[in-house]
Amino acid sequence: TTCSIMRVDLETGKNILMKDGTSSRTYFRNKLAHANDMDWARIDGVEYLFIISESNMMIYEIRDDALILTYEYKIRSGGSAFIPGSFGIRSITEEKITFLFKSGIYISEASIKTGAKSGNLNAVAICTLDYTGFELDGRPCDISTFLNQGMFVKDDFLFVVKAGCEKEETIHQSIILGYDLKGAKGTIKPRADMVFFLQSDKNYRGLLEAEDCAIGVDGKLYFNGNARRNAYDTDH
Repeated sequence: TTCSIMRVDLETGKNILMKDGTSSRTYFRNKLAHANDMDWARIDGVEYLFIISESNMMIYEIRDDALILTYEYKIRSGGSAFIPGSFGIRSITEEKITFLFKSGIYISEASIKTGAKSGNLNAVAICTLDYTGFELDGRPCDISTFLNQGMFVKDDFLFVVKAGCEKEETIHQSIILGYDLKGAKGTIKPRADMVFFLQSDKNYRGLLEAEDCAIGVDGKLYFNGNARRNAYDTDH
């Protein structure tokens, strides 16, 4: 029933525990519930944090170390409430904001008028993802047991995270797959030059579970996740 949000300065490493702009508490209640994913954007000079949670999208204005709830959208698919596993902002214009949603292998899209205080995001399916059609170091790669994790979209490229934490032999492995969304329809395969394999051989042999990824303003591909040095490690 509660959620906290940490903001990290990549240059200084400084952490800021964000405050609820209404209550000044360093945690959020009720509205955020189980927050699945988030994205960030600057619109007309103002920074916003977009968060999806249980068929809602909450939009918070970022003011220094505080978040002010500004907009709230309902997510729908075929007229019913829709809970995507992850999302990203595909584009922003003066007329509309377009979002991309992922649920398993299914990718859908929805738009809403820029600046709309409330409304429905009506998701429409655009394509499905093929997780099998690629090679790693010249060998076919089987990630059929890897968990579906987060996603990131930028300039019509979609990055999807999968984690192998369901099997002992792959518990310290994760993978990021890149897809070209230009004209995407039907089933699309990852690009051969956009497959990123993550593995910990030594430090975190007990677990390396990537959860989400993004490309920073420095052009680097970042990922975050859970790690353990061994099965009993609770410190990492």
